[in-house]
Amino acid sequence: MTGSWARAVRTSRSVHACAHFARHRDGGAIWRHPQLAWGQSSSAVSGGVLLHSVAMMCRASGSSPGIAAAPNDAQRDQGAQSARPSNMSTLSREHGNADFDTEKLNSALQHALSNTVHDIGADTACSVNEMRRILESTDVAFDLVTLGSSLKLAARLPDTTQLAKLRFAVRMLQRARMQGVPLDDSVLVRFLELAKPLRKVDVVLVVKRIIEMQRQLQLILEDEKREKRRAARKNGNDSESCSGSDDTDEDRSHYARKVYPLRANNYGGGIGGGNEDDDDDIDYDNDEGNDDDNDKDKDKNANDDDDDDDDDDDDDDDDDDDDDDDDDDDDDDDKDKKKSSKTSGCSLQSERISSRFRDDLRLGCINERVYADLMEYWEQCHRVDLMLEAFVEQLREHYSEQMSALAVLLRYYYGRKNYETAAEMWRNIDYSSATHVAVKESILRVGAWTSALEGSDTDAWLIATEYLKLSITPGARTLRLLTSACISESNHEAARSLMRWTCRADYVLHEKELNDYLRSKKRRKRDELSEDAVLALGKVVSRAKYLCTSETERVQFLRSYCGVLYRDLSNSRYAPDVHAVAEVALSLVARWKTLDPTVTSFAVHFASRAERLDDALRLARSWRAREVLMNPPESLEQKESSVVPKISLDSLLERACVSLVKQSVKERRTYDALAILFERRGDDFDHPPVIAYLVSKFMPVYGSLGRMRECTEMYRSYLDLFGHDVSVSNAYMEVLDEADRASEGIAVFRTLHEAQRSGAPIFNEKTVCTLGSLLLKRLKPALSENAPFPTEEIAELVSYMEDFLESAHRDENGSMHTATIEPSQNENMSPDVRLSDFDQLRIEKSRTLGGIQEQVNEIRQLLTELEIAPSDVKHRADLGILPVSGGDQIS
Repeated sequence: MTGSWARAVRTSRSVHACAHFARHRDGGAIWRHPQLAWGQSSSAVSGGVLLHSVAMMCRASGSSPGIAAAPNDAQRDQGAQSARPSNMSTLSREHGNADFDTEKLNSALQHALSNTVHDIGADTACSVNEMRRILESTDVAFDLVTLGSSLKLAARLPDTTQLAKLRFAVRMLQRARMQGVPLDDSVLVRFLELAKPLRKVDVVLVVKRIIEMQRQLQLILEDEKREKRRAARKNGNDSESCSGSDDTDEDRSHYARKVYPLRANNYGGGIGGGNEDDDDDIDYDNDEGNDDDNDKDKDKNANDDDDDDDDDDDDDDDDDDDDDDDDDDDDDDDKDKKKSSKTSGCSLQSERISSRFRDDLRLGCINERVYADLMEYWEQCHRVDLMLEAFVEQLREHYSEQMSALAVLLRYYYGRKNYETAAEMWRNIDYSSATHVAVKESILRVGAWTSALEGSDTDAWLIATEYLKLSITPGARTLRLLTSACISESNHEAARSLMRWTCRADYVLHEKELNDYLRSKKRRKRDELSEDAVLALGKVVSRAKYLCTSETERVQFLRSYCGVLYRDLSNSRYAPDVHAVAEVALSLVARWKTLDPTVTSFAVHFASRAERLDDALRLARSWRAREVLMNPPESLEQKESSVVPKISLDSLLERACVSLVKQSVKERRTYDALAILFERRGDDFDHPPVIAYLVSKFMPVYGSLGRMRECTEMYRSYLDLFGHDVSVSNAYMEVLDEADRASEGIAVFRTLHEAQRSGAPIFNEKTVCTLGSLLLKRLKPALSENAPFPTEEIAELVSYMEDFLESAHRDENGSMHTATIEPSQNENMSPDVRLSDFDQLRIEKSRTLGGIQEQVNEIRQLLTELEIAPSDVKHRADLGILPVSGGDQIS
């Protein structure tokens, strides 16, 4: 018997063949796809004989390693006596009736489970552990409700490893099988949840096989019962009364299986099957019932059934006539028994059945939705063979809807990056035929991947429309995929609609799709370019609840977005409305409250161009914050995803200052602009280099507009408040040089030179170069007009320039890196960017030194023409000044 049993368990295909044999006596294939054809006559008969022998052995022995035999009346009495009070169970000591004890045990379990849901604490943990000890020690008989609650309890055991939870569940399952409790699909689902973290394969396989074997055995037993009744009616050995009694009992059993598929205490009335009064023309394509819809489905599939059942129809005409004679009586009995069932404890049975499986009335197969969970589990365990086997089983057992299984296969192919196969499969799926919303949503999620990978904005929009019809909000990842598909085809309107949907769902508006949106604009034709595409994106971003995955990414995107607006605004052929650009930029700054100098510089530039001076002045005040000093002028971080040209912050600030100053002069609000620099605002004056940097940007703009009074006022105000600064002095000297006021410029240099003795910052190459320009402008008019000029003063200044050149040439490294760019100020820049900037500044310094040398040579030539040599200066050696190469703190 043991050997036969082992062979039965190992032969899984024979098990399925038996189910086929029980349904179709001709043994024909029930799935006609060439790759899924199975169950020919020989295998079906052999499977049926094998399971029939297994059933005989189970009935002979009363129990088996794989299937719990149905207990007879004597065994039930003996079990009830064994379930009498013991010293191990409090529940059994209190109540002598075993059935009543089971009900109380179930109530206690439900109470403990409800506490774990509504209250988490020490008392709850104590209650759960107490129930665990009761379940392991009690002698009370289990039923299906006890088993289901025990499995739920296993998942909620506190301070217990996942393996210990699984072992406890296995012990509860063994206990239920020993007591003949029929199992349902919910048991498999519970074990899937417990085994998922551990990825246990064997445990799930065993539970699945046990459920299948129980149901297959029940098929055989009921098939034998029908054969006996049919043979008795043919031979006329049973009387009409006996026949009516048998029909009544059978109808009662059938109705119990139909309404309550899983009876807890009646093994013979297990999972519901087909109509027992039907002969071989049972249509397993439909659920049980007498609804008109089912009749229509049967008529629809009549052609397929006729091919398989022609031979049996001729042999069983007499049987069908007898069955038809009993149908009317059976229908009346059904109505009576339904009423009696509803009034005799049916409400208690309905509570024992999970609503998830209440619509599964088929016998001998697992619920269709459980197959989807099972395939997902096999996929997580990387068991492709078992996943495909479960898929084939589902196709073989369920003929109505296979969308859930196809969704699992599609996810599997995508997970293995087999995109071509998955895309081809998805294109051939009619997902509109799916009846379950969850299954349809799963198919749509896979379709989102396909549309994104293929860049099909049409498919993406159709999928989004299907979600709207289902009144379902897609997940964040699905919306991102659909948005990406629309962006890839430059369907900006659809992409923005999906972005707005993302914002309404309180999802993060991801930087990848936003940057892709900006890049996609460049690939469109020139005649299709529209300012609305970029401006409309800004309106979506300003209304988003979450923008980008981090603050760094958010600032980077805002920089890129404003850079695109700046590029378009600078385009002479295509220039959007500057007022609309300013409105969007200001709304972004206000919404995200950013103080990034790059973003605010863009906003100041746009607001000034749009004649919104108050907004520009308000944003310009943020430049005086400490961050401007701590983040000196640097280029926008360049990435592969960058969508704007490289713009340095120094250059950007200059352009913003130009726009701001021009607009303030135009509106005659010059002092409002100067107030940005010198109004006292708390701790801002603790960082005068910031103000010095801004003065050096404002002063050239005022000088170019001929507003020398404002330039002089800025220079003197800074000098009075903070003392000398090289960048401020250089800016003022350049302004005086451009205004041909050489004498005042030279005086500024001498003031700076004298301040150097008291520890003021030393002048740099820019200072010397400006000095050379001032000297040339001073000498040339004197030579042409033969006007007198201070020869000794000029010779002295030239000697300063020569000494500076000698000091610069002695410094092999040029001291550029330490004087102009401090390493601490560029920690946030990549090594490549720092090296590139350093090389650029070194080239600039080299050019500046070359220009100084040319100036010295030209001045020396002019002095030679005047017969004056620099060596004639008497006090040169007495000055004791050795100018050293230096640089601005903010360059």
